[in-house]
Amino acid sequence: MAIAGDLTFNPLKDTLTNEKGEQVKLDEPTGYELPPKGFDVDDAGYQAPAEDGSKVTVLENAQRITSLWLAPG
Repeated sequence: MAIAGDLTFNPLKDTLTNEKGEQVKLDEPTGYELPPKGFDVDDAGYQAPAEDGSKVTVLENAQRITSLWLAPG
């Protein structure tokens, strides 16, 4: 653990020495097992295809982007 400078440090059982030379133990972590409001997100980032059927044009010699195509079969 970075706080102790030792990979064998167990924050639930081991102690650290503070600036006064006292042995101190870290508080046990607290938190929620799962989000209290669930995983529901208002904006998931999805954008439906344009209703007018417009398409994106990708140049054939483009080096940073390419079109997806359906394989035959």
